[in-house]
Amino acid sequence: MSEWMQWVAVLGLVVISVITRSAFFMVDRVWTMPRWLESGLRYAPIGALAAVAVPAVLMSHGHMPGGWRDPHVVAAVAAASFAWWRKDMLLTIAIGMGVFHLCRWIA
Repeated sequence: MSEWMQWVAVLGLVVISVITRSAFFMVDRVWTMPRWLESGLRYAPIGALAAVAVPAVLMSHGHMPGGWRDPHVVAAVAAASFAWWRKDMLLTIAIGMGVFHLCRWIA
């Protein structure tokens, strides 16, 4: 792909991005989402986190973990237990990362 074609592609992506993101501001009436969509979007952050975390725990280095002694598994269990107990997302991530690094340091 030549350089001018790359610039055309980037400019096209910018135009598409600006149009789709600013469409909500160009209309005069207020946009309201259906109730089912609002309730479904409440689960988007946890779904995105699960989509990143679950494969990282279940497939470390391209294979299944060797058992409960794997740092990924221990950290996931500790983080899940803490999240169930406290329901604090930031502390859950900190606990999980702390346990993971402690397990790697010990092993």
